Amino acid sequence: MRLGLAAGAATLALLGAVCGACGGGAGANRGAAAPQAGTARLPAGGSCARIHAAQASPAPLASPRAGSSVALATLGGTTIAYAADEDDGAIHAIDVDAARELSATALDGRPSQLMFLKDGRLAVLLRDTSQIEVLEPGADARAPLEKRCLVDTALEPVGLAATPDDATVVVSSGWGRALAAFDARTLAKQYEVALGREPRSVVVSDDGKLAYVSHAVGAQATKVDLAAGDHKVTLINTQLHVNQTVTVQIAPHKPTKLIRDFMKK
Repeated sequence: MRLGLAAGAATLALLGAVCGACGGGAGANRGAAAPQAGTARLPAGGSCARIHAAQASPAPLASPRAGSSVALATLGGTTIAYAADEDDGAIHAIDVDAARELSATALDGRPSQLMFLKDGRLAVLLRDTSQIEVLEPGADARAPLEKRCLVDTALEPVGLAATPDDATVVVSSGWGRALAAFDARTLAKQYEVALGREPRSVVVSDDGKLAYVSHAVGAQATKVDLAAGDHKVTLINTQLHVNQTVTVQIAPHKPTKLIRDFMKK
């Protein structure tokens, strides 16, 4: 999160003391059954856009452009930590300096990761309902976050990241074996690329051209070219000594194109 190690450790310790065990870790037990896909629902007006003036709302602290179980913001000199609680299916807002909880927002599912978008909206992955829930903080940090929309993803979204220009959000889905790209402003889905087994965390390169996805099995990672058109998908597998690239033709806003499942080698 581009914070100092000491500050980061102190923040995490404080969150543990204030809100208890918060969920959202990539290693959480899913159980034997596949998560259920949700149905996208939009608020009146059908928009994921923010409503409140950004100047009067909590502002994201730094810009890590990577999902986590905690996201930091500031409001009037106060540092606020928004923590994803998978057990309670909620987001807890915590005053870091005062070490007290300000509010709790019930979600439509159990969160895995969350991340502030550039304009201050909070994007939250709902692991069990397979959705992105977009929320907006208001001027009063003691009030629950306001819900803007729900957007479908592939089954079990677990990883979240944004491109350096903040124009695109990418989501990796474990059970769905996919990496999908969404417009960061509208949350409209742009494309989806199939991956190998158990994808987990995702990060985007500094130039915004590539996404790197870790996998929970097989000592493998996947590199995906994010440019529209020819998506080059490269498997890197240290156990099998594989470094192989497959090109997948995907035009913007077209359905998913499946690629080879390298784990069958």
